[in-house]
Amino acid sequence: MIEVAREVARLAGDELLRRFRGPARVDAKSTSTDLVSDADRAAEAVALDYLRRHRPDDSVLGEEGASHDGRSAYRWVVDPLDGTVNYLSGIPFWCVSVGCERRVDGEWRPWLGVINDPVHGEVWTAVAGQGAFRNGEPLRRGPDPALGDAVLATGFAYEQDHRPHQAALVAALAPDVRGVRMVGSTALALCWVAAGRLDVYLEDRTKRWDHAAGWPIATEAGADVRMVGSVLLAAPPTLAGGLASRVAAHDRTLIRTAENHTL
Repeated sequence: MIEVAREVARLAGDELLRRFRGPARVDAKSTSTDLVSDADRAAEAVALDYLRRHRPDDSVLGEEGASHDGRSAYRWVVDPLDGTVNYLSGIPFWCVSVGCERRVDGEWRPWLGVINDPVHGEVWTAVAGQGAFRNGEPLRRGPDPALGDAVLATGFAYEQDHRPHQAALVAALAPDVRGVRMVGSTALALCWVAAGRLDVYLEDRTKRWDHAAGWPIATEAGADVRMVGSVLLAAPPTLAGGLASRVAAHDRTLIRTAENHTL
């Protein structure tokens, strides 16, 4: 299975790299800031064609809408281009994210992930219980930092009216960490947490394809990855519980504030 995922990520990455910084046709999806390009569609086409030929009985969930239900206990979750805005802007931080979930007790659970960063020649892989790797070398986070020494990264939703809520959450945490960054790709950010380049990643309203591959990679490298309401949180184990409590408390405060404004 891991070799199938690696090949899917390689094929899609080759297609994207060939088109990178070239002319592109761009359309809007859910909002004017949620973009899809012909490069996204071409990468998804080669990825799904390979899966259809090599894993015909599996389910597929794709960002660009090419999804179907299969008969097996496995579901591929493919984001052919995570970091579309970066890609279209010529910023070299984007990737192909190929996750595979396993159905356990009727629920889809993260199991396998491959993330291909073709610009930098980095391929990140993990299978649950078998460790995480970068270009075949084992990944393991170092000692957990204190919160004041941590570098936190985040992302913002395409829904512009939700961004003030996300910004308020980051603003509440920013005074207590060493630095705040924005990568522009959830999948890459989770890989960087796995490698210790980032210490904490949090983002509200991510979609399944944003983190399906990065979740097992970060987890297998020793990070604590969880959902806190609608917020994806990846952090060192010694920081995750406290951060999760703060995220939950922040959400409760915003909910009470919104309710008071409607009275």
